[in-house]
Amino acid sequence: MKKVIALVLSVITLFAFISCKKEKSNDTYNLAVVDGAPLLSAMNVSDGFAYETDNNVYNTQMQIVPSGNDVVSTLIAGLSNGTYDMAIMPVNAAAKIHATDEKYKLAAVNVFGNIYIVGKETINNDLNNLKGKVVYLTSGGGTPQAAFLRLLKGKNIEAMQGDTAVGGKVVYRTSMPAEIMQGLKNGNVEYAVLAEPVVRKFTGATGASVVFDIQSEWKNLNDNAVFTQAGLLVNSENVNIDYVKALVEKLKENKEYLQNNVENLKTSITTLYKDTTMGLNFSNAVIDRCNIGCEIASSLKTDIALFLTAHGMTAPADSFYLF
Repeated sequence: MKKVIALVLSVITLFAFISCKKEKSNDTYNLAVVDGAPLLSAMNVSDGFAYETDNNVYNTQMQIVPSGNDVVSTLIAGLSNGTYDMAIMPVNAAAKIHATDEKYKLAAVNVFGNIYIVGKETINNDLNNLKGKVVYLTSGGGTPQAAFLRLLKGKNIEAMQGDTAVGGKVVYRTSMPAEIMQGLKNGNVEYAVLAEPVVRKFTGATGASVVFDIQSEWKNLNDNAVFTQAGLLVNSENVNIDYVKALVEKLKENKEYLQNNVENLKTSITTLYKDTTMGLNFSNAVIDRCNIGCEIASSLKTDIALFLTAHGMTAPADSFYLF
């Protein structure tokens, strides 16, 4: 009888334990990435990334944002209204957001410069050979324009905005991407500052080639500083910090993922986002020129300050960095 009672009590205790055991709560964080290098920098979490604790499961949902002149305002609006919890975005835009609301903090840098000058004639890796030329940039300016003008200034090369060449100066003008591509084809555009992987698309269609590496020259002029172009901005009040640390560790594996899956990238990207500007066959050379990586942002404070200076900004406070 005692054995029966003990068995019954054991069963009751087991059921009580099971019934009292809480199910783990599920939270989903929306990660915004811009079509282009930012999307490439997070491809290994495009199918989702989950981080599990004793009580919670934190999931990742990628939201792809079309590239274009209004992309920064789209990201700012999405972060402000709660559509996005995180975004891989230009570091200069991230710093502006933090300046207005300190809960937005930079966790990592993921894109270390994907900007190149393309043309059909070599400039012998010397910006001085652009004097007397008109160099085209895509409408909106942004980081490509800021970096290009900063390098010209560092070389004491006078630049001016205009439509026609001026002897001894570099003239720059903005135009729509389609017009630049057509101009490179027919010879009306000699040189253009473009970002990879659009560079691959333009060179393949026009016969132009990469004639100058902006990032390499940036290092030469800035004591080997890296070009901290885009990074992971996080709403620190909404997102679990341990989840972010795990996500950053996962993103550190992304470069290897891209290299191992280069032949399938076109299909993977177009499946994710049919309107992508990256509907092209990738190569390891294209991936390398995108300069994808992942480093903790606070380890790059000096580099980030130099990058922001080129955009007419000052170095951010330590509160800008998540960890």
